[in-house]
Amino acid sequence: MEFETKDTSEFIIRRRKTIAVIKDNNPIPKKAVGRRGKRDPNRSSAEVDTKNPFGELNYVKTQQRRSRGVMEILNNCFDEEHSRFVTLTFDGEKVGKENAMDLDWAHKAFAKFIKRVNYRYDNFMYLATFARQKNGNWHYHMICNFPPETTEKDIKEIWGNGRVDKSTYQSTCHYENCKKYLLKNMKESKDELKGRKGYLSSFNAKRNIRVCSWKEEDSEGFAHWSAVIVERGKESVNTLYKGEKATGVIKEELDVKTGKIHSDIIIGVELD
Repeated sequence: MEFETKDTSEFIIRRRKTIAVIKDNNPIPKKAVGRRGKRDPNRSSAEVDTKNPFGELNYVKTQQRRSRGVMEILNNCFDEEHSRFVTLTFDGEKVGKENAMDLDWAHKAFAKFIKRVNYRYDNFMYLATFARQKNGNWHYHMICNFPPETTEKDIKEIWGNGRVDKSTYQSTCHYENCKKYLLKNMKESKDELKGRKGYLSSFNAKRNIRVCSWKEEDSEGFAHWSAVIVERGKESVNTLYKGEKATGVIKEELDVKTGKIHSDIIIGVELD
């Protein structure tokens, strides 16, 4: 892999409520040099390669990317007031014990459920994680935007495979705990999710938008959002910092009125 270093290796992350500039001094891949071996079409990029000594480490990074993806979607698409926490379980006697314990079958049943929901509700959005119950059956936890008037009975009729639990949030703390529970649910299944998706989400789910300074097609957008940040007067900027012995984060605050940058280096903070 050939690398090149840009003078302004920066990208802007646009979130639902915040905008941040990330300055990365790491080299940027330009292009691969030489021939690469053909990738096995039957092998997922998330699958751990037992022959590769770095296989387990790569899977740890995959789990970190999954967690970031879950939190990005939850923070960008949902809030305490307009979302619901729903649990879907399978009745082994109704769908068959073998089916309830088969993740491929469970995912197909969940996909059919989402199709039926989309038929009834416009602009339905969801993020779901899944894990086994103590009886071995798979079940799904999801945060979604069912309308307030939708009842457990309504959802159960659409689900048709077993029990449904729907809850609203008693407090902001309860909502935040539900988000963490989705991550916990995913992490509990990590050993069975090698080579599979770690979570399921709607097509209209929004991830963070990255506008890169080194991409020609992003140049106008980068200039625009940079100006927006400056106009705000004071903006928190996270800069990746790498030393010979430590990795950390430089947290900077730019005071446009005085032109001064106040910075604080936190050593040992993971960049993820």
